[in-house]
Amino acid sequence: MAQQVKTHIKKEMKEVKSYAIIVDFTPDISHVVQLTLVFRYVTQEGNPVERFVGFKPLRGHLSADIEEDVLEALKDMELDIKNCRGQSYDNAANMSGRYKGLQARIREHTDEEFYVTPLTWF
Repeated sequence: MAQQVKTHIKKEMKEVKSYAIIVDFTPDISHVVQLTLVFRYVTQEGNPVERFVGFKPLRGHLSADIEEDVLEALKDMELDIKNCRGQSYDNAANMSGRYKGLQARIREHTDEEFYVTPLTWF
């Protein structure tokens, strides 16, 4: 069932092309840290959606490690990084760092996207 949902999301995203990514990591119940990946895009019908596509074991906490994980996840979803138009992360330096954080590393792959400032949750 999960594969069918992922296939539907891939199909939808290929139709609309442009997307944004939301990336974070969180420990599971056994304290294994996992990458959380969500895609945000507007469907052909004009509906904005956010689609959670899964958890992925984290290689490490360095921005270079997380970059590899994100690029691998995009490859698995058959998405071109050049169609990424936005990014959203938390305020951790390894994620949102201006020069060496994940957002800076992702920007090196495409100059079309922009960085989305993270929201503060209350």
